[in-house]
Amino acid sequence: MKTYDSKRSFFSNPFAKSQERVNSAATLTDQDLEGEINKRLKGDVFPLDVFPSEITELLSVIHHKLEGERAFIGQSVLSMVSAAIGSAIVARSGTWQTPLTQWSVSVGISSSGKSMVQGILRKPLDRIQAIFDDEYEQALRKRDDPKRDDPEEEDDEDDDEPLDAKGYRNKKKKYQPYEAPPRKTIFINDITFESMINDVMKHNFKGICKFEDEMVKWFDDMKRYKSGGSEISFWTSAWATPTNFTMARSGGKYLVINKKHMVASIVGGTQPKLLYRFFDEDKAYSGFSFRFLFAMADEVKVTDPDLEFKISDDLMNPYTGMLEWLYKESPMRSAESDPIPLSLNRSAIKTMQEWQTRNAKIINQLDDPEEKEIKAGIYGKNKEYCLRFAAMLAAMDAACKRQKITHETPVNADHVQRAIKLADYFFKTGWQAYEMAKSRKIVPAEVLEFAGLFKHCDCNQTRMAEILKISRQAVSKKLNKYLDLYPSAFNARNTI
Repeated sequence: MKTYDSKRSFFSNPFAKSQERVNSAATLTDQDLEGEINKRLKGDVFPLDVFPSEITELLSVIHHKLEGERAFIGQSVLSMVSAAIGSAIVARSGTWQTPLTQWSVSVGISSSGKSMVQGILRKPLDRIQAIFDDEYEQALRKRDDPKRDDPEEEDDEDDDEPLDAKGYRNKKKKYQPYEAPPRKTIFINDITFESMINDVMKHNFKGICKFEDEMVKWFDDMKRYKSGGSEISFWTSAWATPTNFTMARSGGKYLVINKKHMVASIVGGTQPKLLYRFFDEDKAYSGFSFRFLFAMADEVKVTDPDLEFKISDDLMNPYTGMLEWLYKESPMRSAESDPIPLSLNRSAIKTMQEWQTRNAKIINQLDDPEEKEIKAGIYGKNKEYCLRFAAMLAAMDAACKRQKITHETPVNADHVQRAIKLADYFFKTGWQAYEMAKSRKIVPAEVLEFAGLFKHCDCNQTRMAEILKISRQAVSKKLNKYLDLYPSAFNARNTI
């Protein structure tokens, strides 16, 4: 019989005796949470060595000179590469094809450097966006200028017009209507769902990237507006697009976004104490949560960057050139533009197959049904990310060498091996995020009342049944349910 290990998570063995589980349940205060993250992430360092050698010096400088966390650096690079590529490239293995969409969350306390790192590594795309914004503003000014010098059409001669000095009649001038072109967009932030679909996605065939400094704000916004259900449906569909996205409009009309252009990535941050929000309201069991890649700091600390240090252009240029190449060489200019498929070669498929088989075997051998279900959910999305990472790394290698990216660009075993390092890291952090989130979950009042009575009765379920006037089996059923969902409620030191 399996013995319960109090050092393991509270749901590692849901069939342990009730009293053992009560003793092991503990609420994580903010201080405890910091220590818990340090303990769980010890040895789980983000593998920055997977990136092309041309950009590693920049990443090293951000880490050592500016105290940027390795995980935040690596996560930001992947996010910016995904945003630069958009819908222009898809990863392929056999008949399996997937866009390079990425949902990224950097997890760290305030002043841990999340925003600093993201700000540095998104600068090249911000510059491109600034050019687009300037072009759009100029177009609007031209549209609204009553004295604009537009091409003119000359109307036919009007017989009623008098002859001029040379004996010709004047021709009427007719100005052509001018419409400003749609705004080109890489990043979106504070925008309603309807506007995002009608005004942005409809015209940006390369896809978009949503940026949120605090991801929980996005969750709250989706609750606040009537479109919340439709928005969740859109984002989950855009993560891996099986079909076109269709949204009903007034007057019986429909707006359709072709699946080959419906790529919408997400990048943002959150604090450890808010991780539970990523897994509440069945987000975990619906698969919504497992689409996120959690980048967690190697240690919990406030950064102390060198204020005199400035990143030189020489350091930034290889990284900037790589992102510009990825963005500009595959523009997706029109609705007819098709993505470039990057396919795994035979050795790459063999490498990925071995990794996939090994992980499936490990998960299938788990005894704990809840642990198996959650890890299977994380792995299902993680496996698809592994294929995406391999294609992204192949595209990055080509871009650093300024090689044109085509369907013949190789995705080899080396790319897959590097992708596996990333996938293994994010599998661990996904599981760790879930464990910490479950420990921090807010406890409903009825559960707190039940837990208080349980302690008052000295954990005697028969006595509880008499007080509540229900069967002992009903007490046992509630106890097991509440212990699984809200273990912190059964700790004598409840801090929520």
